[in-house]
Amino acid sequence: MENLLVGIVFVAVLIFIAFLLVNIFTEESAEKSAVLGRRPRRVGDIAGMNAKMYLSLGAFAFVFLFMGYYWLSEEQRRADAAEYQIHRGEERAIHSYAKNCATCHGASGQGIIGPSLDLNQIAERHGWDLNTPTDQKALDDFLRNTIVYGWPPVYRGDKPVMPNWGERTGGPLSDEQVHELVTMIKRNDPESWQAAAQLAPTTEPAPGGPVDQSDPVALGQSLYVSKGCTACHGRNLEGGVGTNLQNYKSKQQIAGVLPLNEENLQKWLANPPAVKPGTAMPNLSLSENEIKALTAFLLK
Repeated sequence: MENLLVGIVFVAVLIFIAFLLVNIFTEESAEKSAVLGRRPRRVGDIAGMNAKMYLSLGAFAFVFLFMGYYWLSEEQRRADAAEYQIHRGEERAIHSYAKNCATCHGASGQGIIGPSLDLNQIAERHGWDLNTPTDQKALDDFLRNTIVYGWPPVYRGDKPVMPNWGERTGGPLSDEQVHELVTMIKRNDPESWQAAAQLAPTTEPAPGGPVDQSDPVALGQSLYVSKGCTACHGRNLEGGVGTNLQNYKSKQQIAGVLPLNEENLQKWLANPPAVKPGTAMPNLSLSENEIKALTAFLLK
């Protein structure tokens, strides 16, 4: 747009100079004719010169007014462009969140396996006052670093509970995508969360159609998907952030603290943090029947 404006001004200046030169040469020619005793200019000649002069002045005035209008509306155009970029970034962040984050943090950021993304709750956990610039920056850095490096951060050498999503650490998200996610979380727009909820994966039925409620293994398989276990333990029990659960009944211990048997597995599923404080496995608030079904599925 700036190049177009420069081009218009340049052309207008050339037109103005051209008309001035035409008028000057016409005046000089008329003066020479008078000196040489030729006939004076007719009224039509004078009218033609005046028309050229007015035309050149009109062209200059048009360009001048156009430049003034452009300058006065520039601030609004910049604001509109910035708002458009924010809107587009928010749309990309919504899709990214629904695809990568909703399984653990909830379709609307309410928290499931992962913690809630409510800004007040995050601030409370860290003792931040989000009315201060220092703590606002601390929040921004925390969100960005957690997405890029996971939690605990991969550079600590520990296996992260939350995967590292940044490209720089081997994840799928570019710095721009991370920035868009951070912006979305900080904006905390209800409409954005609602849009993410509509795009988030829905609960999938167990393979083979409707679940047989009388079959604890089939019910446990369905719960394994619907309760979000796949996010950490993999869709095929292959593990990831969480433990590999394939052929789980052959293992010796549960989380390194309990001998593996049906009773202890049910105790673990009922409240993992109570059995092993500090564990990444959350309390899923399972009912007694759900615990029994998941136990049957894992020990099948």
